[in-house]
Amino acid sequence: MPSGILGSDPFKLGIFCYNVEGGVALTTVPERWRARWDDIVSAVQLAEHYGLDFALPVARWRGYGEDNRRGHCFETMTQAAALASLTKRITLFATVHVPLIHPLLAAKCMTTVDHASQGRAGLNIVAGWNQEEFDMFGHSQADHAGRYAQAREWSELFSRLTKGGAPFDHEGPIYHGRGMVAVPGSLQPRMPILNAAFSQAGREFALEVSDFLFTLVTSSEQIKRDVDFIATRSAERGKRVGLMTTCYVVCRSTRQEAEDYHQYYANEMADHTLLERTLAAKTTAARHHFTDGQQIDAAEQLRLDNIRLHYAGGNGSHPVMGSPQDVAEQLIELSRLGFNGSTLSFVNFTEELPFFCKTVLPLLRKAKLRT
Repeated sequence: MPSGILGSDPFKLGIFCYNVEGGVALTTVPERWRARWDDIVSAVQLAEHYGLDFALPVARWRGYGEDNRRGHCFETMTQAAALASLTKRITLFATVHVPLIHPLLAAKCMTTVDHASQGRAGLNIVAGWNQEEFDMFGHSQADHAGRYAQAREWSELFSRLTKGGAPFDHEGPIYHGRGMVAVPGSLQPRMPILNAAFSQAGREFALEVSDFLFTLVTSSEQIKRDVDFIATRSAERGKRVGLMTTCYVVCRSTRQEAEDYHQYYANEMADHTLLERTLAAKTTAARHHFTDGQQIDAAEQLRLDNIRLHYAGGNGSHPVMGSPQDVAEQLIELSRLGFNGSTLSFVNFTEELPFFCKTVLPLLRKAKLRT
C-alpha cells in the first residue's frame, strides 16, 4: 500500500513553508522559525515520526524589499534530495516556478529525488509569482493566460520525461528540443503533482495536470461551489483530483491560552514592516486603508484588524486555533466541507508539532479521518 500523500488516510496532513525563515508567521517573537538546516531536518523527521503524509516547501529566491527581509531559505529540489536519505515514509515535495526551471532539468532532478527516496518524490508546480524575484533572472512574466499556456506545455514535457523511455523530439510554442530523454525514469507510475489555483484558468490547468488542488478557505457556500466544480470537471476528465487547503495552527492546552498566544505573536509582536508590504502587495483594499490615513468606521476597522491579524498569524492561510479538541473539530469541519487534506504551519515547528500530533491526531483517528 502506498504511503505518504498517496496513502490511505482520508484527510491528508503535511507541513508547509518550513524551509523559509519565519515560515508563514509574520512575527518578531524570539521563538519564530529560523529555518536553519538542522531545524528543517528536525521538522520533517518529526512530521514523519508522527505519521504526517507530506512535507511541502515554498520556492523563494530572495526575501522582501531592499533589506531582503526573511531572505534565508533553501532551494527545494536539492533540499528534497538531501532529505531523502534522512526519512523513510513521508512524501518529499519540491516546488518549481515554471518560467525559471526547464522541464528537462526538473525531470532529471526529480527522478533523482524519487530514486534517492525510494519513490517518495512529489512536485508542486507554480506558473508564476513574484516579479521582484523573477527580476533576478532577467525574466518578465507573461500575462495570466500566457503563464498557464507555458505551464501546460511544461507539465506535458515533465510528465513524459519522468516516465523514462526513448529519446524524442519536441517542437512546441515555447519549448524546443531534440533527442530529449531523462533516464532513469521515476520509480512511481506517476509522481504526485500539486498546484494552488484560484482563478478559472488556474483551476482548469490544475484539473488537467494535478492530483491535488490547493485553494483557500472562504465561505461555506463558496467551498461547496468549489467542491462541486472540481468533482464535476474531474469526472468529465475521467480522473479524481483531491481538494486541499493551507492552515496555520495555534494549539494549546486551552482555547484561551491559544488565543492569547495568537494575539501576542500576530498583534503585539507582528513584523509590521513585512506585514505592510504583504498587505500592500496582495490587496488593493489593504493598500488603500493602511497607507492613506483615511478615517473608517468601527465595523470596517474591525474587519481590517482581523485581516491584519490573520496575515500576521499565517500570511493569509486559514487559522486553526484553540485546545486540541477545538483544533480537531475545526479540521473535521474542513473535511465535512469537502477538503481532502490540509497543510499545517506553526510559529515554531519543532516546539509545537509534537503537542499537536500527540493531542489532535488521536481525535482525528477517532473521527476516522486518520488511520
